[in-house]
Amino acid sequence: MTRNKIVAILFIVLVFYGFKKKSSLIAAEDKWSGTVAFYEKRTGPKIIRSDWWMIGKITNNAGNGLDSSIFENTDGDKSRCATNDKTELELGIDEEKKEYGITVGIPGCYGTKTDRYGKTDSYGLTDQTAIVIDHQKLGPNPNLLEGRIRTVDGPDANGSSTVTIYEWNLKKIN
Repeated sequence: MTRNKIVAILFIVLVFYGFKKKSSLIAAEDKWSGTVAFYEKRTGPKIIRSDWWMIGKITNNAGNGLDSSIFENTDGDKSRCATNDKTELELGIDEEKKEYGITVGIPGCYGTKTDRYGKTDSYGLTDQTAIVIDHQKLGPNPNLLEGRIRTVDGPDANGSSTVTIYEWNLKKIN
C-alpha cells in the first residue's frame, strides 16, 4: 500500500511539473513594457467613417487602456466615444509549443450618439472588453514579443468591408 502511495505521489508531482514547464504566466519578477493595439475600419456605400481602436500602453505589466470609436453614415447618424482607464498585461507562454498569448483589458467606450433627426443621447459602444492575441510564435529573442496581424473581411452583399489590425511590441524589462 505504501509503494502505491509513493508511486501516486510521484506521478502527481511529475504531472504538475510537466504542466508548469509547458505553460507559464508572467513570473512575478518579469516586467514587460510596450504597446498592444487593435484597430478596425469599416467601409461601405452608406458609411462616411467607421473607426474603432483600442490601445494598451504598458509599463512594468500595468498601464493605461484607451477605447475609442468614431462613426458617421450617409443618413446623418453619428457616434463618438473615448474612455481611458487603468489596465494590466496578461501574458502566457507555452514553452513546449514555443507560442505565447497576450491579453490587455480595455475599458468600455462611452460617449454620445446623434441620430439623423438631431437627437443626442448617451452612448456605449462596449462594456469592458480586451485586446486578445493568441497562438503567436516566439521569436529568436525571448525578451521581445512583437507582431502585426491584418485581416480583411468583405465586401459583403451590401458592399461593406472590414479591415482589422492587431499590433504589439513588448520588451522584457528585467
